[in-house]
Amino acid sequence: MYKQIIIILLILSYNFNKSQQLVYRNDTIIGKLHQNAVIKCDDCYNYSEENILRKAILLKLPVEITCDNKNNCNYELIYNYELSRVDSKRAIIKFNSYSNGDSYWLYLKNIDQNIYIYKKILYKNGIYKKRIKSNDYDYLPATEVCFENLNIKVVKYISFEDHFNSVVFKNCYKCPIQVKVENCIKNQRINYKW
Repeated sequence: MYKQIIIILLILSYNFNKSQQLVYRNDTIIGKLHQNAVIKCDDCYNYSEENILRKAILLKLPVEITCDNKNNCNYELIYNYELSRVDSKRAIIKFNSYSNGDSYWLYLKNIDQNIYIYKKILYKNGIYKKRIKSNDYDYLPATEVCFENLNIKVVKYISFEDHFNSVVFKNCYKCPIQVKVENCIKNQRINYKW
């Protein structure tokens, strides 16, 4: 009996992992991640199911086609993600770009068994334009942080594209690169000495 339960769990786990590898376009399966890309698209995505604050939530992640020098092309995720639990009612999903190091964070909270997105943050490399004197500037490396407060109930899934694609943030500021990202986010509009 014990062996049968283990075998069933292994089969279920295999099928679940296999389904998480699927690539979609317009809700139609067109392939699998890391495998031969046959349909070109700019709007392909993958679903990944995660348990976030005691609820199963689908993450809809953008997929791109990458090709090697022999023109062999595969479907690949554009961002990886990690979950950070803040406390029993709050969590953060951190999406990190494979190509440029930008990071996109969604802050989630559980209110009466419903998940809400209450803040989003983008941080990336930037340049701070420091005025030395009239018409004379120095350009210094910086961390640029942008944020927006939200109140969006998660219904079926969380789509990266819905929250970060072509979004213009109104609240942005820059910190010296020596300041840790967490402190830059936490301290927000501190006037740093550049």
